[in-house]
Formats: sequence, C-alpha cells, structure tokens
Amino acid sequence: MDSFNIYTLSDILHPLDIDSLIKMLQITPFYHHFIQTSNHVTDWFWKEYFKYHGYLPEETNLKRALQLRGLHKWCSDKYDYEKFINFRRIDLSDNQISKIPESLSRLTNLIYLNLYVNQISEIPESLSRLTNLIYLDFSSNQITEIPESFSRLTNLQRLYLYNNQISKIPENLSRLTNLTHLFLFLNQISEIPESLSRLTNLIKLDLSNNQISEIPDSLSRLTNLEILGLSKNQISEMPESFSNLTNLKKLYLSNNQISEIPESLSRLTNLQCLYLYKNQISEIPESLSRLTNLVYLYLFDNQIIEIPESFSCLTNLEWLGLRGTKISEIPKSLRHLPIHI
Repeated sequence: MDSFNIYTLSDILHPLDIDSLIKMLQITPFYHHFIQTSNHVTDWFWKEYFKYHGYLPEETNLKRALQLRGLHKWCSDKYDYEKFINFRRIDLSDNQISKIPESLSRLTNLIYLNLYVNQISEIPESLSRLTNLIYLDFSSNQITEIPESFSRLTNLQRLYLYNNQISKIPENLSRLTNLTHLFLFLNQISEIPESLSRLTNLIKLDLSNNQISEIPDSLSRLTNLEILGLSKNQISEMPESFSNLTNLKKLYLSNNQISEIPESLSRLTNLQCLYLYKNQISEIPESLSRLTNLVYLYLFDNQIIEIPESFSCLTNLEWLGLRGTKISEIPKSLRHLPIHI
C-alpha cells in the first residue's frame, strides 16, 4: 500500500473512539504501514491517544514521531518519557516544562527534539547522551548558559537557542562541525568567539538582537554561509574580510551604528537581500552597483543624501528602501527603479 487517506479517519473519529481504532489497526494488514509512513497520524492519532489515556501503548513499531505540543496538563516535569524509547522525533514545545526529566536523556534513538516555548532555565548534562540528535530546539526558554557537554552532540545539524538569556558562546561549541543552522538571536551575547569560525558547514547563522559590538575577521572563514543575521547589535564597522563570504544571499545589519559601507562588499555578487536600514550611513559607494543580483536593498533611516547613478544597473531590484534619508531628488536615470522614499 503506497498511501492512506488519514484525513477520513481524523474527520470522523472522536478521541473517545481511540481504543476501537487501535483494535482495528492491529488486525488490519496496513497497520504497520499506517504507523510507519504517516506524519499526520503521529501528529493527530497518538496525540489524541496520549491526551485520553495519559500513556502510550508499548508497541515496538511506533518508532516515528510524537507531537505533544501545548499539552500542559499531560507533559509535566515528572512524566516518564522512557515509554517513548523507540521514538525518533518528539515535540514538547509550548508546554510549561521547567526542568528536563532524566528519562528524556535515555531516548537515545532521538534525532529530533523540540522544547521550544517552555520555562527551562538549565540544560542538564545528561542530555548529551542523545548523540543521534540532528535537530534540537530550546528557543524561547530561560536558559542562561550553553553547557560544555553540548560538544558531544556531534551529529547536530540544526541548533535553535534564540530568545533566551545566554551571554556567552562557549569555545567547545566549535566541535559541532556538522551544524548548518545556528540561531542565537534575542540573547545577551556580547562577543563572537574566534572558535565559531570552525563551524565551516554553517549555512544560516543568526546573532541578531544581542550586544555584539565587533565582527571578528575570523567570521569570514564561514564561506558556506548563505544567510547571516547581525541586526540590532552595537556594530560600528563592517570588516573588509566580509568579501570572503561569497555565498551570502542575505545579509542583515540593520539597527546598528555602521557609518560606512566598505568597497569590498561589492564582491558579494550572490547577495539578493541587503538590510542596512537604521544605521549612520551617509554615502552609498558606486561599487555597490556591482551587486547585480540584489532584489531587496533596505537603506532607509540613514544619513544618505544621494544615490549613485550607477544603480541603474541593478535591474533585478524589486525594492529599494530610502525612506527617512536626506535624499531630496531622484535622478531621471534611476526613476525606473522600485524606489520607496
């Protein structure tokens, strides 16, 4: 059997009929396929079962996923998660979990763990036993520190720790060399450590909404970066070494204290989105017109007084934001551009 319309079941069955459905599944030939291949079933069926019974049946074939998002009443700190020993994906987001129970660290088959929007203030060292994790989300909690033990999670590809109270990126985070996504925005980080440059597989790095005042040259070693977020910090200068990030498609540097756009930025010819609004920029260099792949260029709320006529080459532009600048007139040669002033 290649597919099964689970919407029919979810539309007609009431949660109180869960036991009947289980009996039906256990005696029908498509039972194993039904469980193993449908994300929708795990998102709906087992969630309803858990809500109704407060536990899951001990079925070795239920290995795929469990979504318990927003089930405050059932997902307590003391719940024995060891019952989910064979699960590979667990979503415990949007609950009121304040402490990670020891039993969760025994689920060594997990590749996906989501604890977004809880009340967790500390990540226990025991969690480092989950060495198969590929995706880990602790965003929107009350975490103040990334534990040293995190360095053991060497299979991690996506790590989300945004909207916490983290003040430091530990040196040993650089051991997570398989990371492709690292989101640490909305924290209290003041420094980008040189060790971060060892994460050379990073594609997306977001450090916006922190207290960073300087971009180290070492960041330019992350040559696979496609998206870099550094908005809402205290940065006053863009390093010349930025020119090495030639794979960048989106660069976010708005709401800083930048006064000058370096000529070297023109080497980032893959840039599609450049956000430099709400800075202290007074001049746009002619060289910026070499960024012919730009689609969105946001320069509003700066001290700019004129646009170079060479911008007429930016034929892919869909939005040129210049509101709140000191530009009083647009040259005729540029009036074909989608300028918003």
